[in-house]
Amino acid sequence: MQCEELQKKKYFKSVQQTADDGFIMTGYTVDTANPKINCFLLKIDSNGNVQWDKSFAGAGSGCSVVITSDGGYMVSRQIYYEISLIKMDGNGNVQWNKSFGNSSLFSLSLGWPNDLAKTKDGGFIITGRISLMNTWDMDVYLLKTDSIGNVLWNKSFSSQKYERGASVIETYDGGYFIVGTVADTSQVSALLIKTDSDGNLQWSKMTGGTISSHGWGAAPTSDSGIVFTGLLIDTLMNQGYGSLYKVDNNGSPLWAKDYRDSSFSLLSEILETQDGGLAMVGYKVDSTAKTFLIKTDKDGNSGCMENNLSLQLANYPLSVDTPLIVSTLISDSVLSGFTISVTLPKEDSILCTTAGIQNHSEGIQQVSVYPNPFSETATLRITNPSELRMKEVELTMYDMIGKQVHPSIIRNSDSFVIRRGNLPAGIYFYQLLNENEIIATGKLCIE
Repeated sequence: MQCEELQKKKYFKSVQQTADDGFIMTGYTVDTANPKINCFLLKIDSNGNVQWDKSFAGAGSGCSVVITSDGGYMVSRQIYYEISLIKMDGNGNVQWNKSFGNSSLFSLSLGWPNDLAKTKDGGFIITGRISLMNTWDMDVYLLKTDSIGNVLWNKSFSSQKYERGASVIETYDGGYFIVGTVADTSQVSALLIKTDSDGNLQWSKMTGGTISSHGWGAAPTSDSGIVFTGLLIDTLMNQGYGSLYKVDNNGSPLWAKDYRDSSFSLLSEILETQDGGLAMVGYKVDSTAKTFLIKTDKDGNSGCMENNLSLQLANYPLSVDTPLIVSTLISDSVLSGFTISVTLPKEDSILCTTAGIQNHSEGIQQVSVYPNPFSETATLRITNPSELRMKEVELTMYDMIGKQVHPSIIRNSDSFVIRRGNLPAGIYFYQLLNENEIIATGKLCIE
């Protein structure tokens, strides 16, 4: 696993895996000496080496990226009072750049993240917030374009409170689901909006209860449901917890979890994994700002630190409008070579993960791995083999999302030599079986 050591304050917001097993990432830089926010795009290979990077001149944040059908990229960002869509080829060269807004009437996504998703028809859907100039009246905004950035339709969803859209997904019925936040002077709640394929409102709800909650990330599930993440804030205890919710396509609550830690923890992104479970990434909202990963089964169970919640949802009436927007081709300065150095971290911090490994009782077997981290080989040894019904012991390795990455090793022995082979640097997990019983699991770090 590699981390980014950045000279200025840089925040990563969006990541997608590319066809070459590398990654494309967006984020924004904050220059405190010369207050300005710039969006950037970073391409790395499967080992975390920087291949190229781009930075977009001019104030702009809220960057998101998706991979297009031609192998290029579409980037959305907030810039001043408007949203910008930037189409780039696979090498990061700009093909076209369009802005959407009408600064004489309103601003889009000013100071808040917006989200971009690719739709099944080859177009794009964007959510954010819209505000009347010189007012604090903020509403959720939804914009649909075709594959070349032409506006097909746009909608705003409003009440007499403060609302914003944080994440948008296309649902299995071809409609769209937005998760965000609604707030007034007394309460902050997660906001859920479901539309049809043309942006017509089907239902809108907000979370209830006495604890403040923010909606942040969303994903469709293979059973036609919807999962979304966020942050619960207990003001009495001065604690914040990452939260996970599941609803059906009609907005009926199915279950809810929170994942408790000693500091504020926000769950920002979520996806359904190949094994039907869920993977979430988040970060601690404190001075450490550490990033963490949680892997669960299909019902949100990770095996540690989660709590069941009572998910209360109330109908939340919204007015729907079609704002007047202007689409304009713009010329934007794209810079290359902003400084990023890549180093291996001395340690990593994982809040909670099962990574495809079943739950087990602690201390069934004592296992040592040396060296760990390792670069080529490591030796795993069972330190109390006399307690085993010693026949065959099976060792299996998994990656961070629960995929088996190494053929199982079966030995009638209390030690194993683990060879790296072609595995990239990162965090892996092992599982030991004896007579079909899990006797130990643990973590391996390849550097």
